[in-house]
Amino acid sequence: MEPSESKTMNKHIDPTGQLLIPDRDALTEFIKVIFLRADPTGFVSLRAFPNDKGKVLFVEPIALNDPQLIDVVVERARQAAQWPRGAVFCPPI
Repeated sequence: MEPSESKTMNKHIDPTGQLLIPDRDALTEFIKVIFLRADPTGFVSLRAFPNDKGKVLFVEPIALNDPQLIDVVVERARQAAQWPRGAVFCPPI
């Protein structure tokens, strides 16, 4: 692995090495591409499940045209990434 690759990969880990940090740019691009032709008044469901297949951690509907969509997606991804026992943040599709 090249040193520059390592720096790119590590930008998603906080300086203390304790927390995973979602890639806002990647999530923004994903939302933009996957919902390119979707009705902007439609809704998506943001969901997370524990790795141990327990009960759902959260389900949050949000409108595609909500001005806080990306902020909410990034925050929910962060919550799942930092869940103490491990969790899966599900793409809203």
